[in-house]
Formats: sequence, structure tokens, C-alpha cells
Amino acid sequence: MSYATTDSTVPAHFSPLPRARALLAFLAAALFAAMLSFSGAAAADPAVASQIMQIARQDRQLMDLHIQIARQQASMGNIVGAKNSYTSAQIQAIKLNMDFVRLVAEHRDSLDRGLYRNRAALERAINYAQLANADAQMLSLDLQQLVQLPTSPQLQTRLQIDLITFSTHLTQLEQAMSEA
Repeated sequence: MSYATTDSTVPAHFSPLPRARALLAFLAAALFAAMLSFSGAAAADPAVASQIMQIARQDRQLMDLHIQIARQQASMGNIVGAKNSYTSAQIQAIKLNMDFVRLVAEHRDSLDRGLYRNRAALERAINYAQLANADAQMLSLDLQQLVQLPTSPQLQTRLQIDLITFSTHLTQLEQAMSEA
């Protein structure tokens, strides 16, 4: 008489990856819906833009932490752990994308209402926020690919280049915001 064991009840082809993708898609949709609900009622307050920027800095730190953990996991041969950490990093990149969408909307509203000290600096801030938004989208794509191939040196290099570009645009954005 044989009894079912836990090994025999789980299919050999079971993978948590489809569930992670579904969760990621749900989170992206929820973040997008939240962003849309706030976009129509921007307060045109430079302090709000500063708060959004602070949230973006925190999201960036979390993304960097997840990337660092993923790289360590991959180097130790823990592929599942690396994939999970890259998925977490991708979620943070999606949050960054939403942060910059809100920031652009806030800056545009400030521009429309004349709430600035230096119009040219505020216009530069809008441009750099749009670039940072595009960078966050690229990072999300890089991380999505790394979820599939966490040990790929080519994908690691592309991620590193995109992180440098993102950091440059973020620094330029912060400078323009301080002058606006």
C-alpha cells in the first residue's frame, strides 16, 4: 500500500513564475489605476513634488537592494531566489515609473499655475522627469528579462548601463527641481 507524498502531489513542471507574472501584472494595473485617480486633482504645490521625489528615492533604494540581493543569489547558484529578487526589483521599477508620471503631472500643473521661481528650471525638471520615467520603463524591461535569465552577463551589463543613465537623469532632475 502506498501513500501519497508531497513530492508526488506536486507536478514536476510546476513553476511559481506564472503566479509571479500574474501578481506583477495585477500590481502594475493597480498602480496605474491609483496614478489615474490622483492625476486629475494635482494641487500644484512644489512641496507635493518634493514629497513625490522623496517617495521615488525610497523606491529607488528598494529597487537597488533587490537587485543587489538578486545578484548575490545568482552568484551563489540560487536561481529561484535570484528570480524572486529580480521580480521584486521589477515591481519597484514599476512604482518608480508611476512616481515619475505623478511628478511630471505635478510639475506641469505648477507650471500652468505659475508656482515656480525659475520657469526654465521647472521646464528642465519636467524634461528630466520624463527621461527618468522612460529610464524606469527600461529598467523594468531589463529586470523582466533578468527574471527569465538571472545569470546572463549581457543582461547584467545592459541593466548596469541603464542604471547609470537613470542615475544621471535623476541627478539632473534633482538639480533642476532645486532651481525651480
